[in-house]
Amino acid sequence: MLVRRHGRNYLSRRCRFVDYFSIAGIISKFAEFEKASDKLGFNWGGLVSFSFTGKTPRRNDKKVLLVDVDRVYAPMMWGKDHWVGLVINLTCRQVEILDCNIPLNESDNEVNKHMAYLLRALPHVLAAFSPPSDSSHPEEDQAFSWVRPDNIYFNERSGDCGPCAVKFLEMHAVGYSYEDMGQIDDKKVDIFRQKYAMDTYEEFNGNAKVQNDG
Repeated sequence: MLVRRHGRNYLSRRCRFVDYFSIAGIISKFAEFEKASDKLGFNWGGLVSFSFTGKTPRRNDKKVLLVDVDRVYAPMMWGKDHWVGLVINLTCRQVEILDCNIPLNESDNEVNKHMAYLLRALPHVLAAFSPPSDSSHPEEDQAFSWVRPDNIYFNERSGDCGPCAVKFLEMHAVGYSYEDMGQIDDKKVDIFRQKYAMDTYEEFNGNAKVQNDG
């Protein structure tokens, strides 16, 4: 929904939004990748390829990561029922984790369990889809690390993590700070949950007349 409505604006700011299937695709193929002899030629799949190159047979954004895009925004599912937002900063190799319920995975060890495969895979994926590097081992130049700000909105209710993750990413992309994200409260969550539901209905029903001026 956000990409359909604001994708060109995001690309003009050198950032790209991707859906969770791109992240899940990287994680699901990492074990197979580790066994592959030709790592730079490894087939990460169509969704991952499009996310990193902007090119498919039906669509061509002509935006390549580390050439035209410096930052990737993506939702990620931790376990079976908790969404977080990822801000993947490609130039400094750091992932900001926007999490509305830190106590659910409070320790660094818990976070590492969710993030380890993705952080290990990202340098290799970048090496596969980016222009050639002067280094003989570009995937080893710099590992990815993570940070998780603790001054954003904390949601104590159940079922709000998905909309909160999307709202955090949307706010970050237009320049809002962590402190701004900390100004969200439960009433505001109720409002943007309703708005996202109406926006999504309108997106997927094309000509439906939905009153949505909020």
